[in-house]
Amino acid sequence: MSAPPFRLRPATLDDVPSLAALEASAMTGAWSEREIADEAQSTLARLVLAEDLSGAVLGYALGWEVAGETQILRVAVGAAHRRQGLGRALLEALCAACGGGEALLEVRASNLPAITLYERAGFVITGRREGYYRDGEAALLMSRQAPTP
Repeated sequence: MSAPPFRLRPATLDDVPSLAALEASAMTGAWSEREIADEAQSTLARLVLAEDLSGAVLGYALGWEVAGETQILRVAVGAAHRRQGLGRALLEALCAACGGGEALLEVRASNLPAITLYERAGFVITGRREGYYRDGEAALLMSRQAPTP
């Protein structure tokens, strides 16, 4: 199956309802519209979305640019569009929007598809936080060094 045609672009506050709807369908512990909007308005935030050629949102990534590093907060892709390269494209676009330095994230220890995505993108597990999520699940800490020139 080939990836659907899509384009990446910075997301705006007008996109937040679509992002929240996507997240609600795609993630455990989904953030509300208000939570996404609050993050999107931060001076640290970078927000990238993937949309099809009709403008329908297929996925998004949200992170912070802090001291030359990327702190990845969210990567979500709709179920019908997974395993087609969108997650990787969003991840790379977010890291580039944050300056391309070291990237860091936490991921649910049980989220094998996300862990696989991150490992294929060059991330390595660097630690574990027990009881990190509200439901008590542990988080794996992952990082990727900045590419060398």
